[in-house]
Amino acid sequence: MKKLPFSLHFEITFIKIIYRYKKKIYFKTKSMIKILIES
Repeated sequence: MKKLPFSLHFEITFIKIIYRYKKKIYFKTKSMIKILIES
């Protein structure tokens, strides 16, 4: 298997982190909206 160029590896890691972070924010926002609607 060929080794990935460092920059590409870094980009993939970065995208994964961003994706996870966005998902967290999305779920937080969803639960907040739910609380607002129910109150």
